[in-house]
Amino acid sequence: MMTRLTFTLLFLAASFTALAAKPNFAGDWKMDTAKSDFGDMPSPGELLKQVTHDDTKIVVKEFEAGGLGKLNAEMTYDTPGTSTKNSVRGSEMTSVAKWSGDTLKISNTIALQGRTINLSETWKLTGGGKKLEVLRKIGSPEGKSTMQLVFAKSDK
Repeated sequence: MMTRLTFTLLFLAASFTALAAKPNFAGDWKMDTAKSDFGDMPSPGELLKQVTHDDTKIVVKEFEAGGLGKLNAEMTYDTPGTSTKNSVRGSEMTSVAKWSGDTLKISNTIALQGRTINLSETWKLTGGGKKLEVLRKIGSPEGKSTMQLVFAKSDK
């Protein structure tokens, strides 16, 4: 029979392990078009992310060129789940980011041309921290779309 003290110690050890397991997404990331799946959306051709990750704050500078034109955007996320405001294509986007184990879940809502678009992303590091996998789900009045984006870390 497990004593209360033993149970408490095991619980605390598991809690500290979970806290330590949060990855750091900092780095320069380039999308691997061949390993990514764009669903029914056009390929962006080129997608780069420059990520700064300091404790609970993540800043993403994103550069995209391809099917939907060129886009340069900078987004800031607070990982405790605090709502942040970002600007994309001149429209305000509300973002909430929070951890689920070693995975970061980001929920975004933006109004573009009178339509509300919900965009969620799930970020996970794989390949010993050299690959960033992003599951992106988009919901709009026109329907839903899912993409699986794979990024390779740049060795600068």
